[in-house]
Amino acid sequence: MTRVGAAAAAMTVHPSLAPWLHAARGSITVTGSTGIDMLRLLARPLDNNVLKLFRVIADPLRNRLYVAGIMTQHLAVLDATSHDVIGTIDSGILGNAYKYLALDTTANRLYIRDGINHELLALDLNTGGRIGPVSIPEGEIGDIVADPVRGLVYMTTTGAPGFRTFEGTSLASVFTSTAMGSALPSLVHVTEEDALYLLDATQGTGRIYRMRLSDRSITNISFSVTPLGRPSTLAYSRADRRFFVCVAGQGMLVLSETGRVERTLTLPALEFQDMAFNDRDGRLLALFTERPANGEIVGSGGRLWSYDGRIWAEMAAFGYKSHSIAINPATGRFYCPSGDESKVWHGASSSTAVSALRLGDSVEHVVPSSGAMFISSRLGGSYVSAYDPSTRTAVAFSTGMWPACIAVDPANRYLLILNAWDSTLSVFELPARRLIATIGIGLPVGTTDRLPDLAVDFTRGLAYAAYPEFGQVAVIDWRTGRALTPITIDGFVGGDVGGGPNQMQVVLTETSARLLVLSPTLRRLDAYDISATTPSRITQTQVSIAQTSERVAWKTLFVDAGRDRAFVGADIFDVRTGRTVGTRLARGQRVFSSDDTRDVYWAASVVDEVLSVYTFDRSSLAQLDSRTIGNTDYLAPDLALDVARSRLYVTHLAAARIDEYQLSA
Repeated sequence: MTRVGAAAAAMTVHPSLAPWLHAARGSITVTGSTGIDMLRLLARPLDNNVLKLFRVIADPLRNRLYVAGIMTQHLAVLDATSHDVIGTIDSGILGNAYKYLALDTTANRLYIRDGINHELLALDLNTGGRIGPVSIPEGEIGDIVADPVRGLVYMTTTGAPGFRTFEGTSLASVFTSTAMGSALPSLVHVTEEDALYLLDATQGTGRIYRMRLSDRSITNISFSVTPLGRPSTLAYSRADRRFFVCVAGQGMLVLSETGRVERTLTLPALEFQDMAFNDRDGRLLALFTERPANGEIVGSGGRLWSYDGRIWAEMAAFGYKSHSIAINPATGRFYCPSGDESKVWHGASSSTAVSALRLGDSVEHVVPSSGAMFISSRLGGSYVSAYDPSTRTAVAFSTGMWPACIAVDPANRYLLILNAWDSTLSVFELPARRLIATIGIGLPVGTTDRLPDLAVDFTRGLAYAAYPEFGQVAVIDWRTGRALTPITIDGFVGGDVGGGPNQMQVVLTETSARLLVLSPTLRRLDAYDISATTPSRITQTQVSIAQTSERVAWKTLFVDAGRDRAFVGADIFDVRTGRTVGTRLARGQRVFSSDDTRDVYWAASVVDEVLSVYTFDRSSLAQLDSRTIGNTDYLAPDLALDVARSRLYVTHLAAARIDEYQLSA
């Protein structure tokens, strides 16, 4: 197989695709392109993607901001004044990782605590060198801070010993202590006092430890806590030596340097996330999110509260899934990264004005059509791109929060987009992409991370949106803009009990008027007659679902409307009856498309992180060909076949890139 660029002169052979060069005579040959880079097409300033934003840290000496994401190994580097992107640096951490940051401004050394792989590493920002990683205990992160005077890094963990000290240039262990226990969630380094303050999070215990760094001696500062109170986070005012402690079930405590409770601030009816003290203007900033209810997403609706010594009140509302706050000591500006919208919210703690820095992108689904190709970016900013394959250009447009599902009318008249977070359906007229309506689907607004699925009957003007957190399938008359009575899937466990797609799947056939609902947790396929306005269930059939790589989040349900045939993984069912026909493909394969022109099915599998694709004769189900695409660095890859253009697309979610393969008979 040749790797084909936008210009023919750029052709090279990719080693992992070499087996395709020797395809048997008469089989379908595939050639690969250089890919579709959404960062470049949408003119993003990042040279490498930074996705699922998690932490921000400021360098006040060099006027820099560093932003880490969970789903990408690179960190964004920004100018702290203009907020322009300077570039990215490679952490070297592969896969998902909670990246907790600490910065030694004197040595210009960035420490990263990897909360998934349980490692500590350091990046020398002067040379680009990498130190470590070294192993650290498993368990929830407590805190991590750098000591620029001694060139050390301090860490607390929930496993004994609770306190650890590492030498910065080698990450060698210097000192550990069990004297303060292992419930130390919050750590403050005060250079002016050459001391550390550490919070004891034991329920019913009010205690702050003070470690004098010159001799590592420890003294206790006690304060009053109710028996059910659990301290969680500590902040410190250097000017007047006051402590601020958030105590779940009690309030925000304002303490003197001796531990006397000077004031108790009532916590709002929100979920506490993080807090920090701004020494430049003497304000405490506390970050909250709305409490989820009725299916709302955990971490929705960011709220920032402030306390200036007199008034404790909300000052701003912004963002989705903002869990941390950082302050730039040089400017006093605060920064809150939002994981599910690729924005860093920032502002001055004395103002209600808040702005957003737009960073990473994602590519999650590709839906070809006779016109444009539509690409969804849910985690990368909640937008959809219309990509023109002939000009290789893209236009992004917004529909709502989390455009999780896309459906295009085969006649290229309508485009429907299900906005998962908003529980709305956007209807566009094609090819102009004119928004006709945004329709509430009749289910609560704000869904959990259990992503929905969508099937559309363009003949009858009905859409079916499966929402696993409610155990229901919404029914929407998208031509009249009405939500109809939803279908309740009996026995399905709703609630926020997991994340990701395909926990409930739907497909339909317009000719036979059948809707199929797959419930993987129940291992059950429900078939409905949708010829009338109200769907009626025909059958319930137990199914077996082959396990695939945990990195693959493929939809296992596919329907061939022309043959009244459905696939659940490798097993085949009759669409009209919902019953198995007793025939199956090889284990681990899943059909993702059919090609009427060549009369074949396309299937795929991932075994030991290797992605392979297959073709099967549509009548006999005999396997015609199989090819290995390569060792996959895809995160939840999506595959789409564009029969009209003879193209196969494979997405890279976290890289915001699509591999395009040309097909020829």
